[in-house]
Amino acid sequence: LAGNGPLIGTEIGVVMHRMWNDAFAADAVSRYRHTLATGEPYRSSLMTEKRRNNDTTESYDWTLERIVMPDGRYGVVCHFYNLTEQAQEANTLRDHAEELREILDSAVAFIGMLDPDGTLTEANQPALAAGGLERSDVIDKKFWKAWWWSYDDAVAARLKAAIAQARAGDVVRYDADVRMAGGVLMSIDFMLAPIKDATGKVVRIVASGFDITERKQSEKHIRLLMEEINHRSKNVLSLVQSIARLSGGREQGGFMAGFEGRLQALAASYDLLLEDRSAGVDLNDLIAAQLAHVSD
Repeated sequence: LAGNGPLIGTEIGVVMHRMWNDAFAADAVSRYRHTLATGEPYRSSLMTEKRRNNDTTESYDWTLERIVMPDGRYGVVCHFYNLTEQAQEANTLRDHAEELREILDSAVAFIGMLDPDGTLTEANQPALAAGGLERSDVIDKKFWKAWWWSYDDAVAARLKAAIAQARAGDVVRYDADVRMAGGVLMSIDFMLAPIKDATGKVVRIVASGFDITERKQSEKHIRLLMEEINHRSKNVLSLVQSIARLSGGREQGGFMAGFEGRLQALAASYDLLLEDRSAGVDLNDLIAAQLAHVSD
């Protein structure tokens, strides 16, 4: 209370109005008088106000209780606790939480936060909007029981197993089909990443997903094109084989058998490319296909 002029012997309302704005000072004085008159105690909620006398913002928790003074009159005792630092820390945490939510909501990815047991505690707005969901539809529920995953028992079971793996400390990543608004399935690149405390214990699991539906469709289209190219290439080889038979039909020896074997080996190489175009062709498989016609 320092810096507010003489205190002892000064009416409480005068002191309060020196320190605080008129509205708060008047309310506080009325509560003093109510407790003095009725004996009813008062406890405030956390109060944050700007000081009039030093232009600082402070936070307090305060209580009023009536007592009997030595001369037999009633008096009021006020216990007040300066919680400014705690309030500032709480505001900072709240601001950080709001900032984090804004960041998550502006992300392209679908992002969620899980407890180690698989309970969904947070989901960003893109994930909710894509599923046509509200927070109340999914928050505090098991992730595998949420709308995105519950359309198929096998899909839900795989997610449940992946969460158990993440709970053990592993990062899990795989392509998954999830249900979105209107029951439409979307392909996502899905990942579960564990968050550990200082002791190494998993305390949270971050779930994230990126829409790869177009990529999947593109891969399917490329696959169809490659199969068509393979088919047409084999037609050309068959045509070459027919021409060779007509041209070399009268030749003696094993020319045709060897020539056809080589054409078949060339056709087999196309099949190898189609089997796993992303990883290339294993050299042993290529050699076996090319030399199959002389395997004896």
